Amino acid sequence: RSYTFGKLGYHKEAVLLSCAEQAMLDFWRFKPQELDNLTYGMALLKWRHDPYLNRLAEHLTEGGRVAKLDSQSLVSMAYSSALLGFANPVMLRALGDHAIPKLPSFKAEEFSIMVYSLGLLNFRHHDLLSAMVLRIPAALPGFTTQNMSNLLHGLGLVTYDRDDDFVRGVADHLASRLSEATGQDVANPVTALMRMTIP
Repeated sequence: RSYTFGKLGYHKEAVLLSCAEQAMLDFWRFKPQELDNLTYGMALLKWRHDPYLNRLAEHLTEGGRVAKLDSQSLVSMAYSSALLGFANPVMLRALGDHAIPKLPSFKAEEFSIMVYSLGLLNFRHHDLLSAMVLRIPAALPGFTTQNMSNLLHGLGLVTYDRDDDFVRGVADHLASRLSEATGQDVANPVTALMRMTIP
């Protein structure tokens, strides 16, 4: 229901609060996709309810639910947290840790959104980023200019400085496809490169 409300822009506090309170009674009633949709709906509405988010983080980590999430759900949880500005380090670490073995099945959009989300939350997950550096170059032809822009923007937000050659490679690939890019696709990476002090 929260996801539908989010798509429709329906923002009635009492209804959203009721949804959150019912979910907190037993998160295990929800399938992973349902839990994603509930949280993403709140994020779309920019409705942040810390009791729900804190309980969700506990459920994912101490409750072990994070191990049941597929790549899409892991990325979705990170993105919803970013939209809500909810930077729980234990949860973010767990999301990243469980994303690493799933990277072979990541789509281009999932790579970029995961990095962008962690960047918005200013959370460096070095193990995840290092693993992505190994995977992304071969996948770059499947990236849109927006995917590359978001990837570089996220790296810039955490001032990633572990592999200049990788960053230059992504930037060069984006530069080779500028005819497809929007103004924002170009502006964000330039700012990111400045943050990372990469000429």
